[in-house]
Amino acid sequence: MALTDEQYRAGALAFINRKIGCEFVEGEIPADVEIAINHLIMGMKQNPGIASQSLGDMSKSFFDSNSYEKAAMRYLRPYMKLKIF
Repeated sequence: MALTDEQYRAGALAFINRKIGCEFVEGEIPADVEIAINHLIMGMKQNPGIASQSLGDMSKSFFDSNSYEKAAMRYLRPYMKLKIF
């Protein structure tokens, strides 16, 4: 059973709220956080398989599964709270 776009969005928003310690709610999300949500959704929908493959001298490249999360975190950096232990 495939997830709907709303479920992907809810999952991305929940991840962001947990990861940075903020409570963003639908309808009040800043534009840069929206961009981060879109990056996370693209990462969730990405097929984690082979990115490219060659036959001569056998070469395979795989997708970097963290690249979309890293891109999203750049947009979320201003919202991250300092954690003091």
